[in-house]
Amino acid sequence: MRALPTVARVAGGVAWVVMPRRRRLVGRNLERILGPLSAGERRRRCRLAFVSAATYWLDTFRLWRLDPVSSPPSVEPDGMELLTDALSHGRGVVVVTPHFGSWDLGGAWLASQGFDVTAVMERLEPPRLRQWFAEVRRRVGVHVIIHGPDVWEQLTDALAANRVVVLVADRDLHGRGIPVEFFGERTTLPKGPAELARRCAAPVLAVAFYDLVDGTHPAIARTVVAPDDAHPDLDPAAVTRGVAAAFEELISSAPEQWHLFQPIWPSDRGRSAV
Repeated sequence: MRALPTVARVAGGVAWVVMPRRRRLVGRNLERILGPLSAGERRRRCRLAFVSAATYWLDTFRLWRLDPVSSPPSVEPDGMELLTDALSHGRGVVVVTPHFGSWDLGGAWLASQGFDVTAVMERLEPPRLRQWFAEVRRRVGVHVIIHGPDVWEQLTDALAANRVVVLVADRDLHGRGIPVEFFGERTTLPKGPAELARRCAAPVLAVAFYDLVDGTHPAIARTVVAPDDAHPDLDPAAVTRGVAAAFEELISSAPEQWHLFQPIWPSDRGRSAV
C-alpha cells in the first residue's frame, strides 16, 4: 500500500485495537491464504488489513470531489484489453470483483475511460448512508442499481445495451449461493454472476484494483468466461468455480487488501471469536 495519510493509519490502527473479534477473523482469513503465520507476522498483516480498509473509505470520500474526466485515478491496467475485446461481441460484460483494494476508484477509472459502467449496490442501512454511496458513484459516472425486486431486469437490460456490469461477488449474503472450494475450504459464493452470464450469454471477467505505496492502482483482469464460450447452456457451478479460482489468484497477490470482515466460511459462523 502507498504511504497513507495519518488519518487512515490512525483510523485503521484504532479499529484493529477495538475490534478483537474482527481482528481474529481477519487473522484466520490471512492464514487461509498464506498458511500458518508467527504471532508477530499475523499481527502485522492483520493491522495492515485494517489500515487498507480505512484507506478504502478515505479514497471513497475523495471520490466526492473527483472529476472523472480531468482527474482519473492513477490506474495501471493489466489485461484490460480483455474487457475491450469482450465488449466487441455486443453482449455486455459481467465483471466480478472481491471487496478488495480500491474497487470504487476502479469503477471511477472505468467510467473515465469511456466504459458504460453499471454497478449493483447492497441495500445499506441507514438509508442516508446508502444514498451517499449511490451519489458518490453516480458523480464519477457509474450507473447504480440498488438491490431490489427488479434488479435482474435492470441488469439484463444493461447487458443487452452492451454495458459493463460490475458485481462485488465474494460474499454470499443470503446463504443460497453455489458451493465452491475457496482457499482450501468449502463455502458458497453468490450465484448471481453465473446466472446472469447464462441468461444473457455474456462473458465474465474477474478484476481487482490494487493500492500501491506510490499511489498507483494496478488493475488486473482475468477471464472467467471468454466471449466465445458464453452461451445459454453455461453451467453456473463451473462458472462460479472459475470465479473462485480467479479470486484466489487476485487476492493472494496482496491478501492484506482483502476487506473481508464478515464470516464467509461455515467454520467461522457462530464462533465466539466472530
